[in-house]
Amino acid sequence: MGTGAEALTPTLSRFAGEGAGAQNARHEGNVQNPLLRSERGQGEGAPVDTDGRRMRPGNPPARRQALHRNATIAERALWRLLRSRQLEGYKFRRQHAVGPYILDFYCAPGRLAVEVDGSQHYTSTGLADDALRTLYLRAAGVRVLRFTNVEVLATSRA
Repeated sequence: MGTGAEALTPTLSRFAGEGAGAQNARHEGNVQNPLLRSERGQGEGAPVDTDGRRMRPGNPPARRQALHRNATIAERALWRLLRSRQLEGYKFRRQHAVGPYILDFYCAPGRLAVEVDGSQHYTSTGLADDALRTLYLRAAGVRVLRFTNVEVLATSRA
């Protein structure tokens, strides 16, 4: 791995392995559990009806495909490090749906979500939305590991 994977590999592999402790250093707060909420907002994760036919709760495939096509530079850089089982043999999926949310990257054996956060995640609304998302994912048994765009780009170019 001559690209910068050496810097991210210890962090990601520690969390991708089964049995690792739940971690999320950011977005801790006193936020209502979204599993108890009776309705969702109109942002990412809102249920969608298409042509009178009820889509699977969460996100339609077209939404995941659009996110995949319009990935940020940081997401593309991290995907180059994660794809094809390059990280200690762990398989990661891109734009994987869990409930009403679409995860940037997901490792099923480790039940690990890897999120790449841009500047919109550091607004008061973004922080609150991420806290709800993290609560939902934790309740579903998914651990969340977050990197900023800057961290990913600096590491992948190292």
